Amino acid sequence: AAEDDRTCNLNAFEVGCYADCNGSCLDGCWWTTCKDSVQQAVNVLEEFLEEYCVDMDRIYAVGCSNGGMFTYELAHDERSAKYLAGISTQVGLPHYGYNRGP
Repeated sequence: AAEDDRTCNLNAFEVGCYADCNGSCLDGCWWTTCKDSVQQAVNVLEEFLEEYCVDMDRIYAVGCSNGGMFTYELAHDERSAKYLAGISTQVGLPHYGYNRGP
């Protein structure tokens, strides 16, 4: 993680905290909710896999901008990474200090 678990420069701009965070954002540069988005994606994927015939070697995560940043999180988190054959991002990079390679 970046220094002090901050995702960006606190002096650059100020962004409000989503209501579901109950005011507990770790920094003033919050860009997402405090829900467990990885678990939500895994839940949707597992429900889909129960209903449909899927080639398990061809599951990819694709995202643009904020979604592109999220694909890196899906690839890194062990709960979702085990399902993925790969990721593709368009105009999305991990936040500074969060670029965790394999």
